[in-house]
Amino acid sequence: MTTHACTEAGRGPEPGRRGVLAAAGALALGGAGLLTGCGGDTEDGCGGDRFRAAFTSGGSQETLDPHVAPNFVDQARAKALYDTLGTYADDMSVRKRLAESWESNASGTRWHIRLREARFHDVKPVTAKDVLYSYRRAADPKTGSPSQVLLSAIDFDASKADGTQAAPATPPRAGSA
Repeated sequence: MTTHACTEAGRGPEPGRRGVLAAAGALALGGAGLLTGCGGDTEDGCGGDRFRAAFTSGGSQETLDPHVAPNFVDQARAKALYDTLGTYADDMSVRKRLAESWESNASGTRWHIRLREARFHDVKPVTAKDVLYSYRRAADPKTGSPSQVLLSAIDFDASKADGTQAAPATPPRAGSA
């Protein structure tokens, strides 16, 4: 068992490197949850149509590009800013996000994905062409996406965006029912 010598009479042992690192990590993780939130003066603290979030970390390699997000903070930011076709629920079942439905052929080599109505921040509708562009960009080796190797089996030359998404006459505003 290792003991630490006291530097002053009556003082306990100095914390070790692991103890300091563990305390700093716990403080960072606990504080990170306090840094996110909404602005506004309504009862629930989330008034208006503005979302504010603060992330710990920093550095010259941070990016808003979801296809090359190298750091955890970049990936967390990308999840807050961008949507996906689907995700996993807490029980690991597949949950729909942008995809309203999907069907495959008998061999599972061709998929037809129907998108739900969604809009970009400028209220333009999200289209199948937008989604296909994003997947092609992530699959392009020049982009440098870590997902490139996972997407390399997809035949993007044979992939196509078909159909149009019907848009309502007036786009819904944030917070409206």
